[in-house]
Amino acid sequence: MNEVIKKYREEITQKLIEALENGTAPWVKPWNGSSAPVNAVTGEKYNGTNNIALSLIGEQYDNGEDPRWCTFKQAAAKKWHIKRGAKGTKISYWRIMETKPDDQNDEEPLKNTWLMQRVYVVFHASQIENMPEYIHETLSPEQCCEKAERLIADTGANIRHGGFEAFYNRSEDYIQVPKKENFKTLGGYYATILHELTHWSGAPSRLDREKGKKFGDERYAREELVAEIASMFLSNETGIAMTDEHFENHAAYISSWISLLKNDNDAIFRAASEASKAAEFILRAEREREKAQSQKNAA
Repeated sequence: MNEVIKKYREEITQKLIEALENGTAPWVKPWNGSSAPVNAVTGEKYNGTNNIALSLIGEQYDNGEDPRWCTFKQAAAKKWHIKRGAKGTKISYWRIMETKPDDQNDEEPLKNTWLMQRVYVVFHASQIENMPEYIHETLSPEQCCEKAERLIADTGANIRHGGFEAFYNRSEDYIQVPKKENFKTLGGYYATILHELTHWSGAPSRLDREKGKKFGDERYAREELVAEIASMFLSNETGIAMTDEHFENHAAYISSWISLLKNDNDAIFRAASEASKAAEFILRAEREREKAQSQKNAA
């Protein structure tokens, strides 16, 4: 790993540690319709640790209201201007690299491929002049809840309501959560189910993630971090707010997350990667619907 990548990982890890120590997290959004960070030019959402890093830093600019970012080159191509003195934010991007063997006799020579991580610098919309005004596509609370309910139903998971604890029973493959009316907010209710659905996705018959044997061990802490990050990705998809209630319900894990991050600068990157896989597994039916709708609109 080169020094640029190493320093970048250290910086992202430190920012997350500071946020957790201050009692905040990038996945806490107290409003419905919260958006994931997005590229202002391509419209593509940033995922993995880029989502986490830009969510954290975006709060410093405008409380996260405008999710748009872009590179200096992209801004210049649009004739937008980076404000004087603006400091960019580093993100990472994986590129597929390939080489061909020197043997030119083969009609279809084999290609050697590998992944290379690159670091780029992006700027927040508030640091850029001449950008169009951001128009937030706001979903009503009812629409957000409908999408969340549809996403949850699509999984086919066995979800039981009752009691005052939330957990995933791995041996019997079911999720237990308190009744909806026992939560202070709808955001707390749905974020909790999405968190537990991430654990559900890690069952041996699904993504087969190692769970950890007891509270406090490293693998247990890592799985809880994966679930928390994945629930953030899923909440962004539904527009459901992840509130302080949800964060408070998982406060017991904060010290173990901080310890994990302090001991391993790569921990957040591995957790974000596993969280992305879990979220996409849960979103399979939703992605198929989106694809079908896109094809219908193009016809």
